Amino acid sequence: MTSKNYSTALYRCAICASTALLALSSSLATGAEITSGQLVNIRVGDGTTVATSFGLPVTLDVYNVTYTAGAPTSVTLAQSIPLPTSTTGTAPTSGNRYLIQGGSAGAEGGLTLSSDGKFMALAGYNNIVGSPTTSSGATNNSERVVGLLSLSTGTVDTTTDFLSSSMTSGIRNAFTTDGSNIWAATSAEGIRYMTVGSSSSTGLTGTANERRVYIYDDQLYTSRQVNSAGGISGIAKVGSPPPPTSGTQTATELSGMPVATPTESAYDYFFADANTVYVADDLSSPTTAGGLQKWTFNGSAWTRVFNLQVNPAGTVKGIKSLTGMVDGNGNVTLFGATSDTTANYLYGFRDTVANTNIANVVANKLITASTAFNGGSLWNLRGVALAVSLPEPTTAVLLIVGFWASSWITRRKRL
Repeated sequence: MTSKNYSTALYRCAICASTALLALSSSLATGAEITSGQLVNIRVGDGTTVATSFGLPVTLDVYNVTYTAGAPTSVTLAQSIPLPTSTTGTAPTSGNRYLIQGGSAGAEGGLTLSSDGKFMALAGYNNIVGSPTTSSGATNNSERVVGLLSLSTGTVDTTTDFLSSSMTSGIRNAFTTDGSNIWAATSAEGIRYMTVGSSSSTGLTGTANERRVYIYDDQLYTSRQVNSAGGISGIAKVGSPPPPTSGTQTATELSGMPVATPTESAYDYFFADANTVYVADDLSSPTTAGGLQKWTFNGSAWTRVFNLQVNPAGTVKGIKSLTGMVDGNGNVTLFGATSDTTANYLYGFRDTVANTNIANVVANKLITASTAFNGGSLWNLRGVALAVSLPEPTTAVLLIVGFWASSWITRRKRL
């Protein structure tokens, strides 16, 4: 979920963003500028190591997208940005940390676009490849690390970490409004708030099992698994605007979620507008659930419009990650990766906000992880985020000032 996670937050955080310069070090992950319209996808693994709970390297792949009749039909790799780690030695305890993710931990690996459109955020662990991430053997008390990708430079800052009080608590995703303020979802320590470069965090939702945390229209949201804390089994509001940074917050599930049948498992989600949300359901085995869901709000409750399944290789696959954008005509473009923990698939979707007929949705397989990359076939595609240019507040101010000045000069000439 990406393109609409702004509005009041965009202007409120603009000044903060201008001063939130990320600290750099010799271990900083470095790439090239990422431009509007490019798609970024997390890829986990080295191509040959069989995925287990132990940590594997993380790479950010940047793609150019090709569209046919408005639907994404293919992608071309523009650059790959490997995140810092090592196979030997010990992890750093200051500056930029390592960032790995669990090989078979498909719940991890969310990727988000910031409210101001200048950063993308992801999360992982400060450890060497092949080490535990959330077990008793993890080092550094298994530091949880947030990576902030600067779209203007292609560099990733990994100086933000926090020590976990629960060695079994996983970190699922992170979201930043402005490259300075950060919220993260964890499996056993709820939503955590922190600032860039810090080594501590503040808990907001106790020990809840969170999946994906986002901010849309200044409201903090989370997703939770079936029968999780508070009985929430879908998308929930957390507190009230502006996004909270302290205090125990109440999570309130969106009215109408989930429906009773089939059993649902909401992971990622994307707000196309205030009354339309797309949900990535990670269930793969049922024949009536799993895939891309569309929900609409009628003013009192949310209703599921459809559940679109994908079947890339003869088997129904759930979807675990989601991103998108909406144009001025209500056309919706979405991207999502399937829920397998290895050798999975990246999809592109095309819909319209007003559509209620599943037959009108276009779904195209874009990447098969087992065949798309050099160096082996054991890759896992996870979080996706779409770079989208957002209006600069300063530009709007200049236009207003310019219009006022022009009008004043015109009036003076008439006097």
